[in-house]
Amino acid sequence: MQTHTLFEINEYIRRVLALNFAEALWIHAEISQLNISGGHVFMDLVQKGENDDDIIARSEAVIWERAFRKMMKKTRLPLDSILVEGNEIQFKAEVDFHERYGLKLNIIDLDANFTLGRILIKRNETIHQLKSKGLLEKNSSLRLPKVIQKVGVISSANAAGLQDYLHQLRDNPFGYRISNTLLPTHVQGNKAAQLIRSQLKKVRHGLFDCVIIIRGGGAKTDLSAFDDFELGKAIANCPIPVITGIGHDIDETVADQVSHTDMKTPTAVADFILHHNAIFESHIRETGYKIKELAMFSIKKAVLEHHHLTESLIFSIKKKIHDKTVKLDNEKESIQYLIRNLFLRKQKDLEYQQQLLGSYDFGKILKRGFALVTKNGNRIHSIEQLDISDDLNIMLNDGNIDVIVKNKND
Repeated sequence: MQTHTLFEINEYIRRVLALNFAEALWIHAEISQLNISGGHVFMDLVQKGENDDDIIARSEAVIWERAFRKMMKKTRLPLDSILVEGNEIQFKAEVDFHERYGLKLNIIDLDANFTLGRILIKRNETIHQLKSKGLLEKNSSLRLPKVIQKVGVISSANAAGLQDYLHQLRDNPFGYRISNTLLPTHVQGNKAAQLIRSQLKKVRHGLFDCVIIIRGGGAKTDLSAFDDFELGKAIANCPIPVITGIGHDIDETVADQVSHTDMKTPTAVADFILHHNAIFESHIRETGYKIKELAMFSIKKAVLEHHHLTESLIFSIKKKIHDKTVKLDNEKESIQYLIRNLFLRKQKDLEYQQQLLGSYDFGKILKRGFALVTKNGNRIHSIEQLDISDDLNIMLNDGNIDVIVKNKND
C-alpha cells in the first residue's frame, strides 16, 4: 500500500493552489473573529447559508501591517471601523497555503464601499423589521414632560461628546439646571449594543424625564452598534422618551429612527432640552402676561364700575335728599297751614267758651234775680236737703240774708 506523509499532501495542495490561484482574487465574506497584533490584522472569515445562519465555509485571513497602511492611505477611511466582527467585507486576497500553518487568505486590498453598502442594506432591513412589528414609532408616541429636569445619559464616561453636552447645559443663557445621571457604556465596538441595552433596562418611570444616548463623531462604520435590531427594539420599548445624539450629520441610524427625537450631535441634544424648557417658560410668561392684562382690565373695570356706582349713589342720595327736602317743605307748609287752621278753630272755640263762660258769670246770674242758698256753706239745690229750723244763708245781688226754715212744701 502506497502511503504519503502529511507534509507531502500539504505540499501538493500548496502547489495545486499556487498553480490555480496564481493571481489574487476578489472575495466577500463575514468577519467572525478579529484580532489586531503588532499592526497586523488577523481574522476568521465565514460564509453563512442564504436562509439560515449555518456556517457553510470558514477560513483564516490576515492583513499585514504594511498592506494595512497602504489601504488606509488609498481609501482615506478608518478601516479599523470597517473591520468589525459581524460586518461583511469584500477584499482582494492571495490564496496562501503553508504546509505547517494551513490555508490563509493574504488580503492586499479592501472594497470599503461594499461594506458600507452592506451596512446600509442591513440597516434598511432592520428598520423594515421594526416597522412590521409596530415598533418604529412606539417611543415617539410618548409625551415628553413639559419641563425636562432629570436626564439619564447613556454614554461613554470619557467621550468628548459627553463633555460637549454637559458644557452646553452648564453655560446655558437661561440659567436652567438639569440633573444628569450617567449610565456608562461603550458606544462602539462589538459589545456596545448589548451594553446600551442593559442600561436601557434600568430606566423606569419617575426615575428620569427622558434618557439620551450620545457619542462623539466618528466613521460611518462606527455607527454599526446603533443599527442593531435588539437595540432598536429596546429603545422602542423604553417606558420614557429616548433622545439620540449619535454625532453624525448625514447618516441616520436605526437608533435615530426608532427614538423619540433624534439630534445630530450631543450639543444639539443639549440645545433641544434647553429649547424644550424655554418653550414651557415662554408659555408660563405669556400666561402671566395674560393674567396681568386680565387683572389690570378687571381692576380698571372695577374702578370704573365703582366710580359709576359712586356717582349713581351720590346722585341717588342727592335726589332722595332733594325729594325729602321738597316733601319736608310741603309737609312743613301743610303743618303750618294745619296749625294756623287749628289755631283759628281753637281761637274761635275759646271765644265761644269765653262767651259761654260769660253767660255763666255768677254776678250776672244774681243780677238777673237768682239767689244762692247755702246751708253751713254748702249749696242747697233740693228741698230734700232741708229740715225745719235749719239756718240758711241766701246770697242776693246786693247782699246776703240769714233765714230759718219754718215749713216745707213739696
